[in-house]
Amino acid sequence: MVGTPTLTAGIGCRRGTDADRLAQALDGALRDAGRERGDLCRLASWDGKADEVGLAALANRLGLPLILLPADSLALQPVAAPSARVAGKIGLPSVAEAAALLAAGPGACLVRPRFVDGPVVVALAALPPDGKGNADG
Repeated sequence: MVGTPTLTAGIGCRRGTDADRLAQALDGALRDAGRERGDLCRLASWDGKADEVGLAALANRLGLPLILLPADSLALQPVAAPSARVAGKIGLPSVAEAAALLAAGPGACLVRPRFVDGPVVVALAALPPDGKGNADG
């Protein structure tokens, strides 16, 4: 990593998923995107996960804020890979992608769309460094 961390990880998970399992999925998504933990500036999820001990523990372990977003905001966020399974369970087309994009800020782009690792889904988003919608730089 060079410079200030700018990457937001949106995370969705099954109830009761522990911090170690969440970290494994997060590391997989980062690796797949050619990024590392030091690139992260925040974690994000749905506010329905406020009682998830694993998410809070992961944020604490990484020293990052955990941003919990309301369902109505997540529902309005366009995403690359809506999930029929998530929509059927909680009425949202996405948790990970929508949370990553919303928490990263206006104009954010997905660096790594929906990465599924067992009970965990991770998406990575960042504001484009070039101001032209290209978050790869």
